[in-house]
Amino acid sequence: MADANVVAVWPVGTDFKVQISGLQDDTGTYVNTATVTGAFVDSTGAPVTGATEITFALVTGSVVGDYVGAVANNADFLDGRTYTLNITANMAGILAFATMTRDAAITTL
Repeated sequence: MADANVVAVWPVGTDFKVQISGLQDDTGTYVNTATVTGAFVDSTGAPVTGATEITFALVTGSVVGDYVGAVANNADFLDGRTYTLNITANMAGILAFATMTRDAAITTL
């Protein structure tokens, strides 16, 4: 069953949050002290205006490597286009990388 909190699209024209759940090191230990950043690029690899310096913070009270980052409503997403969030986690000089790719869409409640 799909998680009701996971969006299948990047929302257009609204603030939204991206959560990373359970960041772990190569031994399986949860990492709660990483510096986590993200930047969006479009399908050509060009940076997305307003969405290139996303800082993730450890979720308050988390001891299992949960981080959240906010994306502002002025990020230059276009409805129907594909965007990738490139995530970097720096854990005492050890780097980990991840990507999330989705289409952008105008969403309604």
